[in-house]
Amino acid sequence: MAILCTGLLVFAVVADLGDADRRQLATARDFSPLLDEAAFYPLLHDAMGWGRGEEGGAVVPDFAAIAGSPSRHRGRVYLLEGTLRRIQRPARFSRSGAWETRWRQWIVQFGRRPSEVAVVYLVVPPDGAQLQARVRLPARFYKIWRDTDQLDGQTDYPVFVGHSAQVVPADSRDWSGAVGVLALLAVVLAVYLGLRRKAASLRPGATPPSTCSLPDRRGDEPLGEQGTGPSLPTDPADALSELERRRRQTR
Repeated sequence: MAILCTGLLVFAVVADLGDADRRQLATARDFSPLLDEAAFYPLLHDAMGWGRGEEGGAVVPDFAAIAGSPSRHRGRVYLLEGTLRRIQRPARFSRSGAWETRWRQWIVQFGRRPSEVAVVYLVVPPDGAQLQARVRLPARFYKIWRDTDQLDGQTDYPVFVGHSAQVVPADSRDWSGAVGVLALLAVVLAVYLGLRRKAASLRPGATPPSTCSLPDRRGDEPLGEQGTGPSLPTDPADALSELERRRRQTR
């Protein structure tokens, strides 16, 4: 069993690039408006050989560190997560390959701000991926691409190359969030009811919840009928005299 698990773990890890591929990748020019460079193609060839869902060795990217020193991170496998904002077929590049049959360019928003997006080229994208879906995918970092808009505004985007992606259905995310909220509310309600019961039991004159007392009906009947003697006179003075007389009789 240990040998089998070890074999599966090794199979799931994305293999390192060869020396020749690394040398070619190192020629990438960061902060350039050009994507079609010689450094791009070793990553496409490499991604074609991946298996679906291979995430072994992928790490969560630090996008600020990548932008600050792209060459140090080039070719490393990262695990990207975010919201799918755009899907389009790439323009025709100078070199052709097997990836051209299915590949797509994805724009994935990884942060809260609209500008926090990454450009990802997938050689075998999943079928049925919808915009606004939550996606998760391993991909190698290629370069920082600088795009210029019609007003000469410049924006830099990290570019990655990967095999495929996992799409998280929106329903499963919604239900998981709702279940978590309901569980939290149930705990809060239970604590609140418990505190109310405890506070009620501590109020002066309150009957402890564990006891049950029955009314003493003996006081409802005249003392002369079932008590130890006749009823006392209604006049207070006569009643005191009667009590004094009874006390002397009992001596």
